Amino acid sequence: MLGGHERAPAAAVLYAVAVCLTGASSAAYLWYATARLMRPDVGRGQIRAMRARSMSGPVLFALSVPIAAVAPYVAEAIWIFAFPLARMSFVWFFAEEPDQQGSPGPPLP
Repeated sequence: MLGGHERAPAAAVLYAVAVCLTGASSAAYLWYATARLMRPDVGRGQIRAMRARSMSGPVLFALSVPIAAVAPYVAEAIWIFAFPLARMSFVWFFAEEPDQQGSPGPPLP
């Protein structure tokens, strides 16, 4: 849709909404998994980092919807920052907390 209708606000808005909803559903699955299905040895900092990373895309695309309605080419430029934003949010939120013995938790893979 977006490739066939370059610079069309409706196509850009539709794309941003679709990516936002898809990312939000994926984040919901991850939040459920981290709340109920994770091994007990996974640290809280790592879980926090995974959750932040899962929400970075949907938040960025949701914030770009009004921009896409006015200036689709600007919104497309903003979407490029989704990848570095995901990485930065993971690093920023990954503050591993020490376990009971005082040693840090498992390292990142």
